[in-house]
Amino acid sequence: MPAETLQWQPISPNEKLAGWCLIRPMSERKFARLGLRTARDFLALPSVVVSGHIGRNVSRVRVGSTIAYLKREHRVRWRDRLISYWLGFGFCSLSQREAVVLARLEQFGLPGPSMLAFGGADRQAFLVVEEACGAVPLRSLPQIDQSLALELGRILGGIHEAGIDQPRGAVGHRLDR
Repeated sequence: MPAETLQWQPISPNEKLAGWCLIRPMSERKFARLGLRTARDFLALPSVVVSGHIGRNVSRVRVGSTIAYLKREHRVRWRDRLISYWLGFGFCSLSQREAVVLARLEQFGLPGPSMLAFGGADRQAFLVVEEACGAVPLRSLPQIDQSLALELGRILGGIHEAGIDQPRGAVGHRLDR
């Protein structure tokens, strides 16, 4: 599933002036009222870094009444674009590759973060996902009963059926379908 297959409308098509930005249709009006129209607008959002590593971090942001997470690539590396291409996503950033995987999960009715926007400008890229309310880390549970184990197995099977694979130690996902 190449990155180009995502069915959202570009907000700023002139990449040389404002980069490019795809916003989920249900969020377009809200983001426009808040002045979030271009990739540069999203990349400049004030935020608190909650995790990350050199070159990419995850920040908690408030967008109006919504809490979201902004994943920023400070510099899109050629290496990452080549790996994305090799994995079947097209010549794209890590952010765009993750956006494709999230869209694929949604297409198959599988749980995952709700993607709000993604894009890039000035050799940077970003992805904004809505906070997952009510999610509980599995490690925090005292035990996993049989019904939860069966549900997790069903979801994992659905993820593999959707063509999403993340082998241990892999650099990304591979979509063969």
